[in-house]
Amino acid sequence: IDLSNKEAIKGITETEKKADALAKKFNSAGKALTVGLTTPLIGLGAYAVKTAADFDGASSQLQSSLGLSTDKAKEFDQAMRDIYNAGYGESYEDLATKIGYVAQATGEVDPSKIKEMTQNAITLQDTFGSDFNETIRGVNNLMTHFGISSEEAFDLFAKGSQLGLDYTAELGDNIAEYGGNFQQA
Repeated sequence: IDLSNKEAIKGITETEKKADALAKKFNSAGKALTVGLTTPLIGLGAYAVKTAADFDGASSQLQSSLGLSTDKAKEFDQAMRDIYNAGYGESYEDLATKIGYVAQATGEVDPSKIKEMTQNAITLQDTFGSDFNETIRGVNNLMTHFGISSEEAFDLFAKGSQLGLDYTAELGDNIAEYGGNFQQA
């Protein structure tokens, strides 16, 4: 019995030592894991707060520049989110400015059409270096003078750019300026 008690105490002592060592390893790993995860999570949280603040500011800017009602502003906010989440624009502020310009320059009031036009103009800007504002003015002029849809007008701009008609980076400006003359001719 005495021998069995000594072996049991020895076994318990060894088990306690192993358990302590294992607890220390978990504790160290936990601290490393906490530091390794906390820093990125804090950064992610700060980014989310900044992004939310950026969106709120851009939304207010857009609502003010267009004189939108609260309900209509929600539709434009969703269009802005959709455009941003699709990878267009540099920031919410950039998109608010562009969406506002499209609405003002074209007189369009449907957020889904404005969203489409904004994305198309950004695509031309990014692909061919076209001036965003001049492209919108040119597209609007084609729509007004030739009675075509914005999709057809953007297709003409893309085709013209592919064929080198925008080599002076003034295709949008020229169409905006002389679209009426082209229609008369």
